[in-house]
Amino acid sequence: MEPDLSERYNDGLVPQPELAGEQPARLQRPAWQPTPVQVAAAHAQAIRSSIILALLVGACLVLFVLALGWRP
Repeated sequence: MEPDLSERYNDGLVPQPELAGEQPARLQRPAWQPTPVQVAAAHAQAIRSSIILALLVGACLVLFVLALGWRP
């Protein structure tokens, strides 16, 4: 195989690959679906994580402002 095949393809020396005109097969739905209890638990965990993240970002901003010398 030639190492400069991509260069030859770009110059038009290698023909473009022919596709059979077939569309790729559609993806099937997963066999496993979460239960309503699992969905509720994931939702509660997402809310809890969002609150913790907001508190951490707020604390970092307060520390950053205080580090710059601003005093309330």
